[in-house]
Amino acid sequence: MVSTSLTAEKRKERAEKAALARWEHKKALEELPLAIHEGVLSIGDKSL
Repeated sequence: MVSTSLTAEKRKERAEKAALARWEHKKALEELPLAIHEGVLSIGDKSL
């Protein structure tokens, strides 16, 4: 039971981080469309 709840906790943590990363990426794309075209593609690399 302990390992199951730990896994669920980790899964929830990862889901929250992924949601935050997606939100930040979406916001960045909206605010900095030209930077993307100019080769500033490090936004997506942070989550890796």
